[in-house]
Amino acid sequence: IEKQISSLKRRKIDVIIASDVTRTSQTAEILAKALGIEVKYDERLREINTGSLNGRPAQEGIGYFNPDNKLSFSQVVLGKFGNGFPGGENYTDVKLRMLDFIAEADREYENKKILIISHEVPIMMLESIFCGLTNRELADRWEDLAVDTGELKDLSFAGFPYNKEGELDFHRPYIDEIKFICPKCGGKMERVPEVVDCWLDSGSMPFAQGHWPFAQAQNTKHQTQNNRLRFGKQESRPPELFPADYIAEAIDQTRGWFYTLLVISALLGFGPSYKNVVVAGHVLDADGQKMSKSKGNIVDPWQIIEKYGADALRWYFYTINQPGDPKLFNEKDVDSAFKKFILTLWNCYVFFQTYKAKDLNMNEGRLEPDNLLDKWILSKLNGLISEVTAGLDEYNITVVARLIEDFVINDLSLWYIRRSRNRLQRPKNVQEAEEAAVILRYSLSEICKLSAPFIPFLSEEIYLNINSGQASVHLEDWPKPDKGKIDKDLEGEMRRAREIVAEGLRLRSDRGIKVRQPLSKLKIKSPKLKVEEDLLDLIREELNVKEIELVEEGVGGGRQWELEYDFEMTAELKDEGLARDIVRQIQDMRKRAGCRPGDKITIYYSTEGDLSGLIARKKQEILFQTGAEDIIFGRENKGLKIESSSRMDGRELWLAIKL
Repeated sequence: IEKQISSLKRRKIDVIIASDVTRTSQTAEILAKALGIEVKYDERLREINTGSLNGRPAQEGIGYFNPDNKLSFSQVVLGKFGNGFPGGENYTDVKLRMLDFIAEADREYENKKILIISHEVPIMMLESIFCGLTNRELADRWEDLAVDTGELKDLSFAGFPYNKEGELDFHRPYIDEIKFICPKCGGKMERVPEVVDCWLDSGSMPFAQGHWPFAQAQNTKHQTQNNRLRFGKQESRPPELFPADYIAEAIDQTRGWFYTLLVISALLGFGPSYKNVVVAGHVLDADGQKMSKSKGNIVDPWQIIEKYGADALRWYFYTINQPGDPKLFNEKDVDSAFKKFILTLWNCYVFFQTYKAKDLNMNEGRLEPDNLLDKWILSKLNGLISEVTAGLDEYNITVVARLIEDFVINDLSLWYIRRSRNRLQRPKNVQEAEEAAVILRYSLSEICKLSAPFIPFLSEEIYLNINSGQASVHLEDWPKPDKGKIDKDLEGEMRRAREIVAEGLRLRSDRGIKVRQPLSKLKIKSPKLKVEEDLLDLIREELNVKEIELVEEGVGGGRQWELEYDFEMTAELKDEGLARDIVRQIQDMRKRAGCRPGDKITIYYSTEGDLSGLIARKKQEILFQTGAEDIIFGRENKGLKIESSSRMDGRELWLAIKL
């Protein structure tokens, strides 16, 4: 202490304030005598009160705050701000009494040099207040700021605003404690009571994100890569990413963020700060009421996601109505989105994975098919890519999502895959299977790229499973349409063929004749209709007729064509229909029994009369269609996978499957 006397004399101390504890009062008396200043004592400067641990070994105190010895030193220190000594103080208590002390001393001894004589923890708390340190910062720097016995520290109190926890806080009401004297008029300077709209910060975002216009030239390289700012006369030029291509927020931001972004950029002379706005409407309950806990009509999104998946919920929002319209939330609509689109796309993928052979040549260079159906799906796919790209460029999100959905459901699933089943399930040769597999895989891959922004998880799952070695669908280039493969004439002809099929199915339904029952002839009447042979084959297979006849004949009602079936049922046609019914039953039994497509089954049957003879005559066809190894007359009781009894053509039919 005596070594510090000469240094203290040079500092010209005005006031000495000390802790009234014995060891500090003794120090204070020595210095007071040397400096000729009276000592003032303040109990707020006392050492931390350790409560029931006072006088106990230091190790016991350490163990109290770190009993398992698992915490680091700084973690122990930080914990002491909330957890005090039993019956004593914590660090926050000490910090607050030191803040109270210094604030009072600053008012009472304005412009005076004060010598404070205290203890380690109070002095460290005082220094943290002066330096504006948070509790965590003080804990991390504890050992550096520790006070030695007799150490002299020079500290300056700036009168910063502090909150009730003793932390530096420039928010209201603490900032209102700060007053200045105007150097020009001598008047009092204080915070303007009016508050700028909180949206000012958000409206400044395009400029503030790159520290415009104050980014320094020496950081040009780094900032060009990350913030892409222009440098040189920055105050007259906006950031390079200005204006934004689009912004997205809820409709209530029309007078909030949308407005302030526009106002601030306009006031700076740069015009609009965004080119497009994607506005999201509010989600209401099924009756159009605002959701709230008090009404009991809120929906937990995590429960919906757990039940249907995040992609189904996303797809619901994209397709239910336009983005800015209110969403009257009904779980049935999410269920519909899940079953209608999500499951359909997944089932398309499952079909591909199930029936493609492992050793197929999947070279995508083979995208020049001869098959009419392959040409058609590639035309529709490339047309879709073109429409989706143009739609997203215009931010027509709902229109684009519905285009993708329509393609997957109506074009890919209900038409292309259904009409291509036999090419993968029972191909005539390896080449036929390869051609169908390559086109289907390519179509699924491109669909995943288009749908990735909408349903990122399902798109990723399917894409990676059918494209080995790829990192992510989200890292792929956006697909570009091959306009050379878009054939509008073919699309028109296929559309007409599908219309003919739809009408033919309606006529069958009106007569109560199942599609499995073949008919002998269908006449297509039209004064000038021409249909390619490949399309006629497709119509013939889809409507299950033996022959299609094009008849040049006028039709009424402004229609371009008219259909007429020959509904006469021959014995041969009836037998073929019964055989198809038997095949359908066996396939349904395979599915219910959990058989895989490659499983070789043996079929057992029992019936009588003509039906038994029919099965014998149609044996090879039934074996081919069901993938069975044999079909055996007679009942078998051992090792059956599944059995079923039904009536067919007035007779009892028993069927069983054995692996």
